[in-house]
Amino acid sequence: MKETKVDVVVIGGGPAGMTAALRAGDLGAKTMLVTRDDFGGMAANDGPVPVRTLAHAARLLRDARPLGRYGIEIAEPLLDYSRLLSRVNDVVEEVRANSTFRSQLDAVGAVVNERCGSPASQT
Repeated sequence: MKETKVDVVVIGGGPAGMTAALRAGDLGAKTMLVTRDDFGGMAANDGPVPVRTLAHAARLLRDARPLGRYGIEIAEPLLDYSRLLSRVNDVVEEVRANSTFRSQLDAVGAVVNERCGSPASQT
């Protein structure tokens, strides 16, 4: 790993960590943001983003069931859980890729190091 001299190290890639790193960079500090997991923190990776995607799938299933009462005939909706999880992963990746924080951190020269947690801490 290349040695980098920094003034501020921020631990955590969630909203608070990203904001702290951005502020430090705005103030001229050479800043490094270190995350245990993927960039975006709990909200993007384990919280609202994947949960909302799962909830949307549940609503689609629920809303499709009464279509027959309106003259719309379809087969009974079936859940393919592996495809749903793939969709959740795609949405999470899309959110991470389009994060305005990431481009702002790049603009202030902050170095971002993702997935720096130990394997024991990720079980």
